[in-house]
Amino acid sequence: MEKILFICIGNSKIVGDSLGPLVGSIILKNKNQMEKNTKIEVLGTITSPLVYSKIETAIEQINKNEYSKIIIIDSALGNKNNIGEVSINTSNINVGKSINKGRLITGDIIIKGIVAQNYHNVEKNKEALNKVTLEEIESISKKVLKIIYSIIPKKSIKTF
Repeated sequence: MEKILFICIGNSKIVGDSLGPLVGSIILKNKNQMEKNTKIEVLGTITSPLVYSKIETAIEQINKNEYSKIIIIDSALGNKNNIGEVSINTSNINVGKSINKGRLITGDIIIKGIVAQNYHNVEKNKEALNKVTLEEIESISKKVLKIIYSIIPKKSIKTF
């Protein structure tokens, strides 16, 4: 049986940083609809967010050999022209780099949703995250979920 861990990073109190927790909540709610040979675990939801200050402790407690895939989801700041886009890579992510010192986390699949412009200035970046609307986060979350469902197919639903 495949075992997948979703690490959904973000702060649900800051709309621009809530992409990870929103996606984590949706995955948790729908995990029974995913392929039956896949066990899904989620760290980071709207009600229990995995915020920057708790990432290191959470990561240290993960036995990476226990999972066939670790998928990391986070909001990101980027080029103004890329806002609303989703980027995927397969190495690591420097979490919190735009507003903190940053922490490098390794996963099998990294999914970042570009939610606002990176001004390369901590105060302006915090301001940018606070100006993101829930509608924008929901739009990006749909793109992220489409990617996730292509990686982990949902069970086919039979109609009678």
